[in-house]
Amino acid sequence: MGERKAEDGSLDVVLRDALSLPPDHPVFVPSKTYTAGGRRVTVHLMEGYAFVGSDGRDLRQPSRVDQPYVKRLLTTPAPNGGRVLSVVPDATVQGMEADLAKHVGEDVTVGFTVTITKGLYARMEGQVVDILDTGDILVRFQMRSIDLLASVPRSFAVPTDGGS
Repeated sequence: MGERKAEDGSLDVVLRDALSLPPDHPVFVPSKTYTAGGRRVTVHLMEGYAFVGSDGRDLRQPSRVDQPYVKRLLTTPAPNGGRVLSVVPDATVQGMEADLAKHVGEDVTVGFTVTITKGLYARMEGQVVDILDTGDILVRFQMRSIDLLASVPRSFAVPTDGGS
């Protein structure tokens, strides 16, 4: 059940709700689904896991143990005899995000329509017109008032269709 939510990109929303977190609270689900070459592709780095950002305060544990998307939380013993949520360093999560982006970016080829996920062109859609010697891609963004070519790191691009 959670796998389907991960594949359709809505698991982070469900987890924020289960943990009573605001909509902008950082949640990383190490999974990405896209369409390439007419086929649906899902890349899972760690199936069944999600990482919830923390500012050092305790996160509220789900009110129901039987929630469909939260089976259990990883915890460690606390000095007072209780348990606290396990912590994964930011650098580790950022490394997983980069690794996932690298796996997805490998499918990007000339002619593909892509959505840019990070940087100056985040959330913009364009067509890949070249793959540069640096490993970056040259993307053409066409809008009503502008036609722009921009070099973008390949790992920032996610295919939105099977190409043209």
